[in-house]
Amino acid sequence: MHFLPHLQIIPPKDLTIDNTGSIISLIKIKNSGRTVLSGIRLSTSTNSKGLELFLDNPSINFLNIDEEFSTNLRIISKNFDDEKAEIIIKAESINPQTTDQARFLINLKFKILEIEAKAKEQLEFLRNLLKNNLECTQINEFIKKGEEYYKNKQYNEVLKITDDAIQNCKNLLSLQGKELRLPKKETLSNDLLVLGIEGFAFLIITYLIYNYYKKRKFKNK
Repeated sequence: MHFLPHLQIIPPKDLTIDNTGSIISLIKIKNSGRTVLSGIRLSTSTNSKGLELFLDNPSINFLNIDEEFSTNLRIISKNFDDEKAEIIIKAESINPQTTDQARFLINLKFKILEIEAKAKEQLEFLRNLLKNNLECTQINEFIKKGEEYYKNKQYNEVLKITDDAIQNCKNLLSLQGKELRLPKKETLSNDLLVLGIEGFAFLIITYLIYNYYKKRKFKNK
């Protein structure tokens, strides 16, 4: 019986990198077929000019049936400034001839943090919007779905669903001859308010101490 060769690449999950940093990720190659593979060559490529890729071991002499081989992929950022880039890994065996290809994404760290912060802000905005527009009860469902996306780190989906919720509410109110009531922005953050109170208290204490010593000095005279 003739068994078909099967070369399998097991890529890492999506990765995150700084714009001038570097990371090392483990790449696994497995012989999932029923015949020995030999003369295997590995290669990598990316659609970003800001990344350099290096494999510690770009070749494998042979892989027995069900055998697995691991090598490090070193990813170096050279002012990588895209939101994300695709990494492609390719494996080819000479005898017998077979190939496999796998892909994963690499994300720029600070842009992910920016999107995460914006997604969190949008969810809070949506909660406050519901308080100001009780007619839009369907916003609750959008909030629940958005929180689920946020928990799963699907921040772009959070932004999309919050935009949909706002437009949905606006359309509903328009049919009722009403306008969307936006939440009011606070003029002072909590930190600034606390700082102001502490500053005011310090001035009062300073004045009381000064006044005490002034009176005491006057009595001594």
